[in-house]
Amino acid sequence: MAYIRIIGLMFIFSYANGQSWELLNAGNVNVIEYHPDSTDLMYLGSSNTFLKSYDFGETYDTLGSIQNAMISIHDIEFHPSVPDTILIADGSWFGGGNIWKVFQNEDAEYEWEYIGIGTPEEGVSSVQYLPWDEATLFATTTGAFGNRLMMSVDYGENWLQVSNFPEGQVIYLEIDHQNIGTMYLGVFSQGLFKSTDSGASWTEIQIGGLNYPSILLINPLNGSTLYASGNGAGLYKSMDSGENWMLIGEAGPFTHINTLQMAEQDTSMLMVSSTGELFRVSFDGQSWENISFNLSEYLSTISYIWSSPNLRYKFVADIFSNPLLRLDLSTVGFNFEESMIPKNAIIDAFPNPFNDEIKISYLIPESVDHLVSIYDIQGELMFSEFVDYLGGFTNSFSWNAQDETGIQLSSGVYIVRVSTLSSSVSQKIVLLR
Repeated sequence: MAYIRIIGLMFIFSYANGQSWELLNAGNVNVIEYHPDSTDLMYLGSSNTFLKSYDFGETYDTLGSIQNAMISIHDIEFHPSVPDTILIADGSWFGGGNIWKVFQNEDAEYEWEYIGIGTPEEGVSSVQYLPWDEATLFATTTGAFGNRLMMSVDYGENWLQVSNFPEGQVIYLEIDHQNIGTMYLGVFSQGLFKSTDSGASWTEIQIGGLNYPSILLINPLNGSTLYASGNGAGLYKSMDSGENWMLIGEAGPFTHINTLQMAEQDTSMLMVSSTGELFRVSFDGQSWENISFNLSEYLSTISYIWSSPNLRYKFVADIFSNPLLRLDLSTVGFNFEESMIPKNAIIDAFPNPFNDEIKISYLIPESVDHLVSIYDIQGELMFSEFVDYLGGFTNSFSWNAQDETGIQLSSGVYIVRVSTLSSSVSQKIVLLR
């Protein structure tokens, strides 16, 4: 049975059908990642254990022997061009946090190789390759030296501290995989900072009533769309890479947000944990679907959220006790493949107005190719192209402001229409030369 509450213009859905989260036998899990080339291969990192699973957590294999008894895996990063080579961030303070490389040798056995940092009384909380420069790595650390941002330009052989921003404790580094050079840095009590030159310089971002965003989420398919929260200020969204922000969630329990998560396979919604509850939230913040069920039996807070690539399973854990819990969405009274997704919707057009090129992101739940058409304000067709269905729900198309003969169009208002055999959706865009 579903219950609906309306708060302001928000629709809050709750389900009460007896379904529940199940506790998995994976230990205290800090991180889950899926192999880039295999959507059913899941890697899990916990205290003293690195696991893989081919059945979404039903069974596990241990990957090699752990050389450091105090290891605590806090991040898993795949090599951009050799994804079977994996970097592991060791968050343990006492053993001296390290970054390890895990790979298979000629005998198909997993080996661990130390590659960096290893400062006593300091743990590594995250490690990331630059998508556009795989020789460059960034890592965040915690411990006796404070929360630092570290950088290597030689595949992790040597590390230097990055300090070209206001002094403070580094909480997170988020890298935009869609826009070369763009990164975001959260610094405790200082604010949110943005770099467009791969960390060479930083500019502070202001978010209205949110003085310090302790959480930042980048849309994995459209880097111009950001979500931020912190200090009980609600949920904010930007559609222009942080230039402007709007408050999209502030009512009821949604002020104290702990974690945000968005699956690359479906960017029409995000997962939000708030005051010990878990919600599926539409991209505009207007629909909040409570899927907490029996979570309170295991967790008082939710620190981590993960989604399986097929969108069927949700996983959560708590930073303090870290039991891993799983929910099968196909059992909770709605179709997980459709959920809250409309038939067709254009969810972003950026930048708008635009000068040379605009990117249109939209939802096509139907597994079909589709037609993107551009009309002028008088209704005359300027450009059209059939677009292959990419899988998942979110697709995108870029237009360079030319007609079908390659002639540059003049400034004005245009209409973009995305059509399938059964439906279509349109949005106004503005070209400024």
